[in-house]
Amino acid sequence: MERFPYVFFVSLLLCCFSMVLRCNESEDDSKHQDDAVFKPTSDWQPLRKDQAIPRGLHVRMNLQTGEREAKLLDPEDDEDEASQQITEIRSSEHDHSSEYSPPDKFSKEELKRALYTMEEGFETVNHPEDVDRVKKQFRSYSELKKELGEMKLNLKTGQEIISQLVDEYKDTVDKRSGGSVERKELEAEESLLNQLEYNVHQLDNAIEFVKLNGIKDIVFLSLNSTSWKVRYEATKLLGSAVQSNPNAQISTLEAGAIPVLLRVLALDTNSKVKAGALYALSCLIRRFPLAQKQFLDRGGLTVIVKQFNSDTSGQLKIQLKAINLIRDIIDEVREADLSLLSLLPNSPERSIASERQRQQSDLKIWVRLVEEGWCQALTTLLSRHSEDVQVIELLSDGMSAVSKECYSVFKDSERTISRLTDHYQRMVTNVDYDYQWIYSNLQKLLRTLHETKRDEL
Repeated sequence: MERFPYVFFVSLLLCCFSMVLRCNESEDDSKHQDDAVFKPTSDWQPLRKDQAIPRGLHVRMNLQTGEREAKLLDPEDDEDEASQQITEIRSSEHDHSSEYSPPDKFSKEELKRALYTMEEGFETVNHPEDVDRVKKQFRSYSELKKELGEMKLNLKTGQEIISQLVDEYKDTVDKRSGGSVERKELEAEESLLNQLEYNVHQLDNAIEFVKLNGIKDIVFLSLNSTSWKVRYEATKLLGSAVQSNPNAQISTLEAGAIPVLLRVLALDTNSKVKAGALYALSCLIRRFPLAQKQFLDRGGLTVIVKQFNSDTSGQLKIQLKAINLIRDIIDEVREADLSLLSLLPNSPERSIASERQRQQSDLKIWVRLVEEGWCQALTTLLSRHSEDVQVIELLSDGMSAVSKECYSVFKDSERTISRLTDHYQRMVTNVDYDYQWIYSNLQKLLRTLHETKRDEL
């Protein structure tokens, strides 16, 4: 009985303590619920992550702190200030408490289900009655053209536009034949060539341009113009017409474009026109072994090597374009060898790969590069512009591609290559990882020179 007051007192304390804890928990819960919803004011306030935002607020991203901020909309806010803020727009009117974020990944089953149900929204036309019904819903091209003609709107296809531009150019040239050329007439020629160049980027339009004998009647004629701007536009037109267009490439090769472009590259005095001619050549012979062979057989590599004799800013651009072109041809030769090795003897694709490899082998590219001075051209550029990052980036790649074949020439520049390798190694370590590509190529080039030297010993 004596212990009863003590037990009673302890029980009373525990009850009080439990009530205090419950009160605190309820206060925390209410406080948490209050904090879960943002309480806006007329001033900008930061938003916590996952905090719900009531509708009708002005939300922005603070670019200095990286935090989102919100406030009540103020109708008197300056429009200029509002236009400079990044405003969050909710895509769902039904979601008032949280923001929707699309899933980063979809499961394989979800993707399969989406593919299976993709065609459910499309209407399939199977019966003649359905075909007639669908035709009634749409109008043919001839009907549209007739209706637009009545509205004095002229609807033309790409081929019709090409034909019209070709006719306009011929009329412009015929009007001034035999007489002096005025500036307005030259500007008209430039404009027509530019419009043609824009339209022949579409493959069908380019084929139509070639069919209309545009290569000879327009491009070749314009390359003889006294205006360097007209000649430049003509080179761009030819390049755009044949770029990634095998049919146009074949027709242009048969028209005799390679000797014409080589003559422009060798003799024209304007660096922009020369650069345009090299661009047109590149578009014509890429992925086209027959054109590459004609380019080499007609002294194309010698013409390119001579472009390295001059050291001007205009010529430097031509030289860098030339490095890219020769590197692409080298890559195609090696790719043909590798693709043939990767195919099984009885593979149906092997005959095609074998023919391609034979054509690339007929180029004898490695012998020509050494004999016609390509190795010396690269080392000449290296000695002139060893401090130019852009030049070294292309040179390191171009030289590493022919390091074994050009060893007898490159070995005289080994000290310069070693110095550049050390320099770009420090740049990679201390400055910027973007120099890793240059350093890797220089390191590869230097290693090949050392290995070739050791093999000779």
